[in-house]
Amino acid sequence: MRSDRLNVLQLVTVFGIGGTERQVLNLIQGLDASRFGVEVACLKRWGALLPEMEATGVPITEYKTTSLYNHIAMWNQMRFLNHLRKGKVDIVHTYGFYSNVFGLPPARLAGATVLASIRDTGEHQTPMQKRVEKLYCRIADCVVTNAEAVRKRLTDEGYDAQKIVVIHNGIELAKYARKPAELGLHRELGVPPATPLVAVFARLNELKGIEYFLRAVAGLIERFDDVRFLIVGDGGSRVELEKYAGKLGLNKHVVFLGFRLDVPTLLSEISVSVLPTLSEGLSNSLLEAMAASVPVVATRVGGESRNRPVRHYRFVGAAPRFRGARPGYRPVA
Repeated sequence: MRSDRLNVLQLVTVFGIGGTERQVLNLIQGLDASRFGVEVACLKRWGALLPEMEATGVPITEYKTTSLYNHIAMWNQMRFLNHLRKGKVDIVHTYGFYSNVFGLPPARLAGATVLASIRDTGEHQTPMQKRVEKLYCRIADCVVTNAEAVRKRLTDEGYDAQKIVVIHNGIELAKYARKPAELGLHRELGVPPATPLVAVFARLNELKGIEYFLRAVAGLIERFDDVRFLIVGDGGSRVELEKYAGKLGLNKHVVFLGFRLDVPTLLSEISVSVLPTLSEGLSNSLLEAMAASVPVVATRVGGESRNRPVRHYRFVGAAPRFRGARPGYRPVA
């Protein structure tokens, strides 16, 4: 171990828009360069946050892996092990199922201090994935979670409670401090300055519950015809969600804004932020809305709801197609 500063490697799967990726970027930007030498590794050099990560000047190494269970993965793990040894990396921090399974064994063999991160309540994982991740996390010196609900899930599943540490997500408060609205978003939408804007900020996938938000909007538009409902984010479910909004007759009322880098500016014009997610650890979008003094309506899942009953969801059948009023997730008693 070097005496002057610690060499730290952060391993992520990709650089897509998501709470984990944003937190890794924030951490790298905030670490004291006089105390830590930082580098990043990934399983695919791809994603909307990649330009921001590259702008930090931190070295990024790709170990292109599409499956964890073939000879390519094993070869990349050997490359990763050699890199850790040659670079004398002191700390390896892995994030999420794929990075944990890929990175924890080489990090342990390299003699580094090993940190694994699990940042959700696991509804998206299969039982087999949960068992595999638990097995690999035994290698870690510490398992970092971002919410009490995640810690409780892991201890209930048999993880060593002594290894689990809760470190909540952090954001730069000054960046989101409420400022006088410039009304650029209202002009972009072509609506009067007094028009209330209700927004969801999320990656568009099945677990974010956007279909429930759209169904709620369908029940509100008769009473609140002047409100515009915004969905800020992108993802694999966007096309289906747009079709579903059309079937509900919401094209006039709902606008899909896609991926945006100007979220702090957008928040200055938002009246209410909605988080309809079915599974969550601790949401960055919720923290950002609160920092911007925007009221939040959210589902009671994950986060710090440890003293409240939490509804867990399981997926029924194939990917939901948003037909009618029956999305593909059902609550589990």
